[in-house]
Amino acid sequence: MASKKERQGKKRLAQKERKLLEQLEPKAETTGDEDKKSEESWVRPPTQEEVEFEHMGRHNITFYRIYVMHKNYKGEVHRYILGRMQVFFLFGIFLAVIGLLCSILVFKEYRRSNQLTNAQTLITTLQGQLAAEIRHSDELALQVSDLSGKVDILSDSLTTKTEALAVYEEEERAQHMPTAYPLRGNASYYVPEETAEGEDPGEGGTETAQEPAGEPEELRVQFMTGMGSSMVATADGEVSDVNPMDGGGYTIVIDHGNGFMTFYSGVGTIMVKEGDVVTTGSVLLSITVDNTVLSYQIMRNGEYIDPWECMEIHG
Repeated sequence: MASKKERQGKKRLAQKERKLLEQLEPKAETTGDEDKKSEESWVRPPTQEEVEFEHMGRHNITFYRIYVMHKNYKGEVHRYILGRMQVFFLFGIFLAVIGLLCSILVFKEYRRSNQLTNAQTLITTLQGQLAAEIRHSDELALQVSDLSGKVDILSDSLTTKTEALAVYEEEERAQHMPTAYPLRGNASYYVPEETAEGEDPGEGGTETAQEPAGEPEELRVQFMTGMGSSMVATADGEVSDVNPMDGGGYTIVIDHGNGFMTFYSGVGTIMVKEGDVVTTGSVLLSITVDNTVLSYQIMRNGEYIDPWECMEIHG
């Protein structure tokens, strides 16, 4: 059996519930019985479950109710009470909408974050590629600079070699130009004395070689020399012919390879043979007797020229 204290507590609780119900009951309006009747049709008193839901765990008596009011075209106002399940359902829908919006925002933020990350990764990759290209460009610039230096060196070397080649060609050309004196030793220019019949005297102990026929007299130089002297090549070349002459002596022909040919005639000991390569000053004919007359001629491109003129210009 319940104690007296418990019965008093239940009694007080029942009184509070009745008082709460009286407060929740809508008051009748003074507009008439018709309005009161229509109001009673849409006012629903709270159930015991709703009252207990609102009072559990509270010290003060507070009750909350959600009404939905609607006024139609006749001006009639209708109120609808939302129960606990309906409130939970609407609250669930609200939470679902909020969750969906949050999910959409989070998804957009996630996509934006991914895009930003991808963009940063791409930027980092491009920066790396740019740095690599810059390094490659610097390496190419160094290679170009190095190659430019080598080209300058090669250009200077080529210029030097070209100049040296020009000097060599000039020296080679000079070496093959018959500009030297054709005798070594004591000698004098010989002018033959003509007889009344126009012939050179053959007496007096003077050894003369038979002169080649067909050459003008002014295009031949003759020298008088003696034993111990020698006839030498006036330029580098090759002995193309060695011919003995009638009356003694030899005619030596040297081809200098540049259009010049020289002819040496005299009595003495021959020192070269056909095909020998000679240089300036090479002994061609050694004189073994005194008062020997030697003859020297120059031909350029098939025509005889004055030997003194050549020696005066170049020798």
